[in-house]
Amino acid sequence: MLLVPALFVVGCASTSPVPGGAAIVAAPARAAEMASTLRQALDFSALPLDDYRYTTSGPKAGWVYVCQVPRKSQPQGSLPWMNVSNNTWNYDAKIKVQGAVSWTPQMSIAMRDGKRVIATNDLPDHVTGVFPIAASDPAYQYDRNPNSIQPQNLRFALPANPKLAAAASCVDGGPVGVMLTGAVMFDGLDAAGRDAAVHEVLDRCWGHPQMQGEYHYHTYSPCMGDSKSGHSKLLGYALDGFPIYGPRGQGGKMLTSSDLDACHGHTHLIEWNGKWVKMYHYHLTYDYPYSIACFRGTPLRVAPGP
Repeated sequence: MLLVPALFVVGCASTSPVPGGAAIVAAPARAAEMASTLRQALDFSALPLDDYRYTTSGPKAGWVYVCQVPRKSQPQGSLPWMNVSNNTWNYDAKIKVQGAVSWTPQMSIAMRDGKRVIATNDLPDHVTGVFPIAASDPAYQYDRNPNSIQPQNLRFALPANPKLAAAASCVDGGPVGVMLTGAVMFDGLDAAGRDAAVHEVLDRCWGHPQMQGEYHYHTYSPCMGDSKSGHSKLLGYALDGFPIYGPRGQGGKMLTSSDLDACHGHTHLIEWNGKWVKMYHYHLTYDYPYSIACFRGTPLRVAPGP
């Protein structure tokens, strides 16, 4: 099933952009927040680096199950936040694209005929860095992303009560979900099949635009406004309709990929459509593969990303 661009987008936020749709504003406090309890289960100075951990032969724990082999290139040399001797990277040391640009997000969610219909212009409800990356930005020496953030017309008709499929299915290089920030989520790979969180130079909200200007994430963003205690709150919806939560599980435990199945999810009681139900759901984590690594339900298929 293909994603059909929306003919309209509704639900305007109250921001005031300058011509061009953006204005420089102070970064929200939530973008800088990271509760200390979230950092206890992982060594953020030595997260595993997982280039080329993808498969086309079926789900595999800790890998991304892709529909087609990504375009390969030679790995980048040792970046300042990478430790090639032990194949790790430093989350806190990674450079960020500078700037604090505010946007006018337009997003609506409606229930129609058993579908959760989400329309969005893909502009996030948080600030972003300045794209294209300016030559004066220190990030420019590592990534000269020439793309600018552009509004999109996206409409997702997802099952309101998703069901597990007989077998997991692959991800295809484009969006794997849509977040409540208004922007889309991609899987954990860059176009070359490498660890995107490491090799892509992102802004402070861990996002950036692709060639068509579609702003997206590859991993959890501190700008998604997750709760600070207990189980993470609902942050978005996968393209198979199942919910996406942040990095904390039951009792507020910090989850890693080893706590989840090959698609990056698990099953327990959650609040869903106003009721408590035992249900499958996905989590975002700080370690690879970060995001949805395959679909446990039947996904809405969208055009692959470049």
